[in-house]
Amino acid sequence: MVTKVAEVVGVEEELLTHTKIKVKGKKESDARYRARLVRAGSNLEDGDWGSLSEGAQEWVNAGVEAINEKDPIADFPDIGKVSTPRKKEEKKEEKKVEKKAEAPATNGAPKKKRGAGAYYRRVVILNPDWGKEQLLKAVEDEGFTLSAGSAECMYYEIHGVLKILEELGMLTKPKKKSE
Repeated sequence: MVTKVAEVVGVEEELLTHTKIKVKGKKESDARYRARLVRAGSNLEDGDWGSLSEGAQEWVNAGVEAINEKDPIADFPDIGKVSTPRKKEEKKEEKKVEKKAEAPATNGAPKKKRGAGAYYRRVVILNPDWGKEQLLKAVEDEGFTLSAGSAECMYYEIHGVLKILEELGMLTKPKKKSE
């Protein structure tokens, strides 16, 4: 039986081996280091990616998602922290993030802090004939929180962009099924 590298040395060491990037520097923050490692991992060739353990692939994928959502990248699952000591400020920030994640759920569903705007924009684009209240309800039904003011600003902004794209001939309205 072949033992994957991550089972022996951990996700961090496995990614360092496959990506051939430098170990975290003394002046580099943990967050920046993890982001650099995620980017390098996500840019691996298919063959190298396939040789990563499932745990390493999952950590890189979760890291890419965190970067896209502007969330902090999780610590390495095998050891819980980067191999060099962290600064007090970074530890405090991580504790704040953990407390926010442990916040009580509302209406039986956990609150989703990030991604509400992106989801709202998607719903507006896919349903341009819906009213503001219907759009906001669809977002809330998915467990996101978004203020009515933010929703209204995005509503008018997106409809303005859609109108410009249509005027430029870059967007055509889909025909209704009855036509």
